[in-house]
Amino acid sequence: MRIKELYVEGFGGLGPLSLSFAPGLNLILGPNEAGKTCLMEFIRAALFGLVKRDGAYQRYLPLDGRPYGGRVVVEEDGGRELVLVARFPGLPRREGKGEGEWIFPREMGALLYSRVFSLGLAQVSNLTLLSGEEMAQHLYSTALGPLGKAYAQAVEELERSREDLFKAKGQKPLINQLVREIKSVDGELSRLKALPSRYEELLRELKALEGELERVTEEWARVRREREEWDILARAHPLFSQLEEIQRLLEGEGLPSSFPPQGLERLGTLEKELEQLEGELEEVRLLLEPVEKALAQPLQGGDILSREGEIMAIREEWALIKEKRRRLLEVDGHLSVLDGKIKEGMDYLELNSLPPRPTGVVWERLKGFMEGFSALDKERLALEKELELREEERERRESELETLRGMAPQKPPLPRDEVMARQEFVSQAKEHILAAPSFWQMAVSVFFLLLG
Repeated sequence: MRIKELYVEGFGGLGPLSLSFAPGLNLILGPNEAGKTCLMEFIRAALFGLVKRDGAYQRYLPLDGRPYGGRVVVEEDGGRELVLVARFPGLPRREGKGEGEWIFPREMGALLYSRVFSLGLAQVSNLTLLSGEEMAQHLYSTALGPLGKAYAQAVEELERSREDLFKAKGQKPLINQLVREIKSVDGELSRLKALPSRYEELLRELKALEGELERVTEEWARVRREREEWDILARAHPLFSQLEEIQRLLEGEGLPSSFPPQGLERLGTLEKELEQLEGELEEVRLLLEPVEKALAQPLQGGDILSREGEIMAIREEWALIKEKRRRLLEVDGHLSVLDGKIKEGMDYLELNSLPPRPTGVVWERLKGFMEGFSALDKERLALEKELELREEERERRESELETLRGMAPQKPPLPRDEVMARQEFVSQAKEHILAAPSFWQMAVSVFFLLLG
């Protein structure tokens, strides 16, 4: 492909300008600032286009307002001519209807064209310093495009890599270090091969040490189990001491060392009832005592008249005496019932005789222990109830979770990195929401903005 003709309408200081090129090499001469570089940039822009963000777009705007662009006639290898119309900014377009597609920009590329076929003065001056081989390397690396590495740099890098691996009489290269290490290992291996008896001795020592290690491991396990047992005993020692103290108190008072469930409460109730009945019995006996004395004396006629007042007082209290006598019979009945209950308690405790009543100190301590046990029992019942409620709540949530799993779409689990990224995104979103102004602040800001 070659450029046959071009026409510049406006490009920098050029235009209007028309040029024709013959086959082969064409030389364009001109003094400094004649527009040679500007013409080279026009050809590049006409072939590959020019966009506004490119620095050359502003640099080559026409000076006198002429149309920005031009036209280029290209002759392909088969002799077909294509007319490219360039209007900047934008890409060149074909004029007229031709056959096929012009694929030059896609195959060549603007970067490769600029490096190989459109060299500026700075690039040419740098090339003059290169030798023939370096020039060939430069052109080869340039043809690789933006993704390739410079050939000379690649050769230098490979040479450095080779020297890093091996260098005659070197110390730092990797292969030299490995060779030294191999020699050192060979020397150590030779030394070990020369000591077979020492090797056998080391094997025996190793087996002995393994046996000792196994024995020490078993001993350690035994000591650990023993320590756990001692820890349990240490935690149980305070309770055991309290139990021994209670047993000593019971033995000192002559009381049984064991009680039926709620035995102390039942015994206390019976004692209260017994004390009440004994008090009532004593009160009735005091009332009946003067009556019994009076009845025990012989009756005489004169005495009867003289004691008329006493007889009248007794008649007035006779109803009360009858009521007290009836109450006395009831008390006797209650006492019989209490005797029966006490007998049942003694049979339950397997006692032949009723133990002596505990002293006040022992009785108070026993009641204190019973109250503490009762509080602990209530706390145990409350904890068991709470445990049942939590177990029901756990079963309910597990059921809900299984239901939700069945309803959820079957998707593979997210990778850990993606989960962490989503959590970070949610955290940042929360921070932005918290840092954002409130609705009223935004409304006031908009109001003052409209007023201003």
